Amino acid sequence: MNRVAILLFAAATFVLAHGSFCFAADREPVKVGVILPLSGPLMEMGTSFKRGVEMYSADYPKAPVSFVFEDDRYEGKTAVTALHALRSKPGIDLAIVWGNTPAGAVAPVAEQQRIPTLTISNEPNAKGRRYVVSIGFSNATGAERIAQQFKAKNATKVGAVTVDMGSAIECVDLVGQRVPGGIFKKIVANEEVDFKAIIPQLKSRNIDGVVLFVLPQQALTFLSQARHFDYAPTIVGGDVFALESFRQDAARLSEKISYVYGSVDESFIQRLSSSLGGTSYFFETATGYSLAAMSAALAERRKKKGVDDDPFSELKEITLPQLPLPKIEYKDDPAFGRHFEVDNRVYQVGK
Repeated sequence: MNRVAILLFAAATFVLAHGSFCFAADREPVKVGVILPLSGPLMEMGTSFKRGVEMYSADYPKAPVSFVFEDDRYEGKTAVTALHALRSKPGIDLAIVWGNTPAGAVAPVAEQQRIPTLTISNEPNAKGRRYVVSIGFSNATGAERIAQQFKAKNATKVGAVTVDMGSAIECVDLVGQRVPGGIFKKIVANEEVDFKAIIPQLKSRNIDGVVLFVLPQQALTFLSQARHFDYAPTIVGGDVFALESFRQDAARLSEKISYVYGSVDESFIQRLSSSLGGTSYFFETATGYSLAAMSAALAERRKKKGVDDDPFSELKEITLPQLPLPKIEYKDDPAFGRHFEVDNRVYQVGK
């Protein structure tokens, strides 16, 4: 069993509960490179993840790990460039890549160049690879939560309005497989600002449940225009709905909005609210915090095992206690690759 990983996670759990822990002062820190969007349309999600890493570092100022951040603007090509930049920095032991698109671009390069890499992704970019492990919840589990929410709200006909992104469309299709009668799907561009042609189509089909996978400002426009058409379906969105300003604005437009998002320990959410004054993208922050601890353990073991060994060979033996992410389960699935599955749940906007 990987005692370094177990002890580090146990230490983190102890600190959350008791507020202090001492690391050895004479240990050379391992270096972790983090690739994430610090600009562009998903900047706030990337910034929230970075905040979690920084919270971990503040909680453990003597932890034997340091982090360097590279901005990829949530672009695959830029993420690969960032990986090369990290590769050129001496002492980088591990890379972390946030998001489906960057992770999909980086994974084959990381494998080819034998760079141990953790990807925050719900796609199988670790499949068949030794140097890549993914972390997240799958589209299938997210789709199941959405279908359950529509059933709980007695929605009988389901439609979807989604941006043209592979993971979003895949999840919508999976929802369609789980609801009676399938799903009526409309795909829109990321720049779409007018839904006046789509809303009457949904209403005329008596669609009373809508999967809304669009950017926050698009969603607010949809809600405002739906109100104009006197159309009030049950709406379920995804992670972008976790932006706090969106939740506040959306709650004024409809009382029937929820979103599927990663499960986070309630005490951690309360900590964010009290210390930072807000809870935008709290799952990203919790994930950043947890992966900072995980990366320290993995990078430390990587140094001991050497370059030629499988850097993640002992993951199945790691036992993870509860950190800000309540449930983390390791899976070695031939169809998905080595993966840490995290739990998700439905959050109600305005509550």
